[in-house]
Amino acid sequence: MSLRITPARRRFPLAAAAITLALGASALTACAPGSDSEGTGTADTLVVGSTISLQQVDPFQMQYKTVQNNVFDPLVRIVGGEEPEARLAESWEQTDDLTWDFKLRQGVTFHDGTELTADDVVFSFDYPRENTTLVASLILNLDKVTKVDEETVRITTKTPDPLLLNSIAYISIVPEATYTELGPEGFAEAPIGTGPYTLVDTDSSTFANMKAYDGFWGEKAKTENIELRFFSDPNSLASALESGQVEVGHEMVPTALKVLEGNSDFEVSSGYSGNQNMLTFNSTKGAFADEKVREAANHAIDADALVEALTYGAGLLEDGQLAIEGINGYTEEITRPEFDQAKAKALLAEAGAEGAKITIAGASLYKPLLEAIGAQLSEVGFKPTIQALEISVWLEQLREGSDSDIFYKGVSDMGFFDIERPFSQLARGTNAMVKDPKWDELYTAQRTELDPAKRMEAIQEASEYVADQDYVLWTYGRPSVNATTTDVEGLDFSTGLMLLFDDAVKND
Repeated sequence: MSLRITPARRRFPLAAAAITLALGASALTACAPGSDSEGTGTADTLVVGSTISLQQVDPFQMQYKTVQNNVFDPLVRIVGGEEPEARLAESWEQTDDLTWDFKLRQGVTFHDGTELTADDVVFSFDYPRENTTLVASLILNLDKVTKVDEETVRITTKTPDPLLLNSIAYISIVPEATYTELGPEGFAEAPIGTGPYTLVDTDSSTFANMKAYDGFWGEKAKTENIELRFFSDPNSLASALESGQVEVGHEMVPTALKVLEGNSDFEVSSGYSGNQNMLTFNSTKGAFADEKVREAANHAIDADALVEALTYGAGLLEDGQLAIEGINGYTEEITRPEFDQAKAKALLAEAGAEGAKITIAGASLYKPLLEAIGAQLSEVGFKPTIQALEISVWLEQLREGSDSDIFYKGVSDMGFFDIERPFSQLARGTNAMVKDPKWDELYTAQRTELDPAKRMEAIQEASEYVADQDYVLWTYGRPSVNATTTDVEGLDFSTGLMLLFDDAVKND
């Protein structure tokens, strides 16, 4: 999904800093303990700068993190929406609509040398669910996980689940005895996984140092040492890359495209980050209870102008459906509404909604984008007010629904790379902004269909319904901007928030 690009010229000056909000917050560090503060390491050490902080070392409290996916292993792994890859399970079989059997890989050891067992796998699924940890939200449809024998684990779901493998791909397997003895805090101080790297040292807000594990069950990682440094300021990360403090810049803002433009010392790439804006209309009350008014708003949006102004041309248009091209569920049968201010004004007039007062709400970090959208809507006759919310308030409204007229949801496709993520957000919460029995029926039909071809048909029907009803204000998906020095290869940036280091090498 990554591609070499030339930054587009901006058509009008909107703050490009609007994109920093989705990159996470962490403390800036110029160098980690044990690293060379004057520059990058030797050929056996790769120094990586990232705006995606670790924040938490307990694998049951992590989702889509670089450390999680290099130090720990799941039963299966799905990278960038590709086919499931055998990890700690060497094979699996679905025996009926609700039952899956996983045959465990033999001879796998944790970083302390102890052997992986079926009991460790069962524990790694039971503990998060019993203690409601962060990763438990990924496996809500699991009914039970049981040991069939020393080599087989059985997973039973509550309902047919076409996305089970996607869900369990982010459940890290840990040693039951060690985790139970140390507890979450103790284990986080000395984490033990089965992945290609061991975690040598970390301050979860500033750095993580990893070393290749000699006893790894697969091919040993190609680079011996990884120094991962976290930056709170993406522009500082670009500067660190230019000055030689890091050799890889991961998840930078689009301004980096301009900063590094024309510099032959770097390879710069941009693609879909897995995160889209997904602004939802409140169709239950107010101006947007009228579908004509929702349609008018969509015709008022010049998404190309937003992309050029806010992402230096690197954003991917939301194409009138809740899947970006490349995400499972995308169809070429649906296209976004055309930008047509005259049509927008005519629809408002038909609905008797000229001058409609509306609120546009989202987290305060998204304020420049919300203001840009408000400016475009005001040009056709809406009278918008921007509500920049504290993050805790925004999260609560994201979970339960909002009273605003348009609400920024910022949905991520990470892990699943499937339309299920934005679909599930459309009518979410006790104060849902979409209340439509027909939609509920269409959502359930695609979520429980196990046949891939039939599920795609169900997805398309659901997507067409969303487009017809104009439940979403279409804008764009946030771009992922990354760069390496020209001597670094083997990194795949299409995974978005996390990087895999197995094949990364630095040539002399």
